[in-house]
Amino acid sequence: MIITTAKGARFNTELPARSSVIKVLNEKGNSVMDRLRITGNTEIVTEFMQPVSMIEVDGSFGKDWVNEDFIWQ
Repeated sequence: MIITTAKGARFNTELPARSSVIKVLNEKGNSVMDRLRITGNTEIVTEFMQPVSMIEVDGSFGKDWVNEDFIWQ
């Protein structure tokens, strides 16, 4: 399924995503970006008087919401 955000970005729920704000530790103890699955749920919020989509993702520690500016595929 393809979702379109408030700013016009398109994300495919079938492909993994990355975010600079959701990180995990690797076997050496270094911080690395977690591999995320986009659930398809979105919510539009207002940030600095502009509409922005929050995208629900499923990662190593469960579900969380990520601003569309900080997620990519």
